[in-house]
Amino acid sequence: MGGEVMIRPAFNWLAVPGVTPPLVDFQRNGAATFVSELGYVREAPAGALRDDHHPLSGRYLGKLIEEGRENLCRRSSEFNDSAWVKSRSSVIGSTIGPDGVAGSGLKLVEDSTAGNTHYIYQNVTITADTEHVFSVFLKKGERDSAYVQMSRDADKFHVRADLDAGTVEEPGTSGAATVGSASLEDFGRGWYRLVLTGKINSSSTNMDCRVMLDNGTTSAYDGDGSSGFYVWGAQLEAGAYATSHIPTADSSVSRPDDEVSIDLGHFRFNPEQGTMYLHSHLPAGLAGYPNLLYVNDGGSAEQHKIFLNPEASKLYAQTKTGGISQNTLGSAELAFPAEVKACYAYAQDDFAASFCGADPVLDSSGGLPSGLTFMALGYNLVQRVRQVAFFPRRLGNGTIKSLTA
Repeated sequence: MGGEVMIRPAFNWLAVPGVTPPLVDFQRNGAATFVSELGYVREAPAGALRDDHHPLSGRYLGKLIEEGRENLCRRSSEFNDSAWVKSRSSVIGSTIGPDGVAGSGLKLVEDSTAGNTHYIYQNVTITADTEHVFSVFLKKGERDSAYVQMSRDADKFHVRADLDAGTVEEPGTSGAATVGSASLEDFGRGWYRLVLTGKINSSSTNMDCRVMLDNGTTSAYDGDGSSGFYVWGAQLEAGAYATSHIPTADSSVSRPDDEVSIDLGHFRFNPEQGTMYLHSHLPAGLAGYPNLLYVNDGGSAEQHKIFLNPEASKLYAQTKTGGISQNTLGSAELAFPAEVKACYAYAQDDFAASFCGADPVLDSSGGLPSGLTFMALGYNLVQRVRQVAFFPRRLGNGTIKSLTA
């Protein structure tokens, strides 16, 4: 490319369903769910990488890497259990759920009370002054509108969803509550996953998670005693975005981190120069400054890394030595969710980064870290990884641009 001889990668992991390269060390000390090629929510055992797919098209999205999370809701799909309090409603009837299991999707049915609300709820213990995200799978029945509300006395955040059109209204609040965002993801077969984020207030340590029947205009109306919709997979997590569903029984359940690393001694790593490459899909709503791909000495003082700044909606590449940043090379602003390609090339006083086919960002000064021992994928986020590669040379600027196109 541009007259440059292409260097073969010393390490090249192209994600393939069902395959984990022998050089990759993966750990997750618990089961976790993913979306199969048929669009169903399935469970992978502890220690197994997850191959995630688009729920509608079945398109392969990559290896699902997630931070650890806890589902605070009990009996996440057993809405007929006493863990879910029924208010002028009952749980009667069922259908095939998003997991493909007959009868797992249960029907929430209103009673005949006039001029009032009809819902189920669970009071959940939470961490005070913390943003939480609630998600639940819904499918229309006779009712095709749902109203989901997180509440603690007068403090509430809420949203209305149209399960026929597949849309959500602008979320709202009352009292001291604040709301982040709301979305509705189509999982096919009539199922949608509704996601609502917000903070109830600065002091409460519990709140009600309510799933309410709705007539399209209001959740307080005359019930007919037979109409309803279907529900599955309720989840409340501390965080700003939803992660894969975590099934629960009589208590909350935590899913451990997905930890992916590669010992640099397993391939031809060159400490004097190199190029890191990542192809990944990133969702909206990520927080902090999560590392996507990094090489370090087991700490953070000596490292090369590609990371995300969600507040700026940008990707960055950076090198540190002795805990001091040698450069920070950033992308243009990106719109998430997004499929991203990032390439970071480095040598002494010679750094370049290209993101998503853009011209490389350059820096002509800076040292290199020492004592590097492993390469890893960041796990304090959600990403679906398609490819990871390391080249033992500082590739040319034209090459790294073409790799990210």
